[in-house]
Amino acid sequence: MDRAFKTGNPIWVYFIDLDSGENLKTPKLLRGFVDTKYQVEPPKIDNYRYMKAEGDLSGHFDMRQHMIKLYYRHKDWGEVQTIELFLRLKRPVQAYDQVAGMPIEQPIPAGIIIKSFKRVATYSREFWYEIGSDHWVQFKDRDMELVDQPFPKEANDKPQTAQFSERDIDKTGIVDYVKGIELPVYANPYGEVLKHVSNGSKLQLVSELDDENGVKWYHLKDQGYVNAAYVNLI
Repeated sequence: MDRAFKTGNPIWVYFIDLDSGENLKTPKLLRGFVDTKYQVEPPKIDNYRYMKAEGDLSGHFDMRQHMIKLYYRHKDWGEVQTIELFLRLKRPVQAYDQVAGMPIEQPIPAGIIIKSFKRVATYSREFWYEIGSDHWVQFKDRDMELVDQPFPKEANDKPQTAQFSERDIDKTGIVDYVKGIELPVYANPYGEVLKHVSNGSKLQLVSELDDENGVKWYHLKDQGYVNAAYVNLI
């Protein structure tokens, strides 16, 4: 076949949210004959701004595999950071489905300590923290405070009887935490986080402890401790 009439490999163009990895619109397929030129102009997408591309935005069709990824970011997002910080809530705080989005569910109760893995600084000088899948809170000094490590490292050892009063029990509880956010399980009260359990999970409890501040903890049969405030006995 004459090379001038031979169809080259198609080129897929993707339009991707830089921070979430989600597709913002249906991918576009480019087709053309071998040696025919192509040119891709990043289109405008509502509420987003173009950031960068992976792949050649111009060139010629050939028989090789080609892919172009166009990355966009929310137009009001100035800086996005991956973090590992804790938020200690001073007052009930409303969660939203996205930065400056719609409120979801009931406010998160005061006193809860929540881990955040992403922080967004907007051009309107707001700070937003992602605390779970599709769960964001806006940082306000009156509502919350940031802590690098909320649990004293020296408390990672086995609880001392001088500080804790422990009683054996044989009960079952259901996790009643914040919807969409998992409850942390600690190696010891105020200690290292071992794992997380989903809201609504069933737990087997073998003992309960009261610390000197009046906070109750449950010791799990398999391993670890949870704050009793977020477990309903059944």
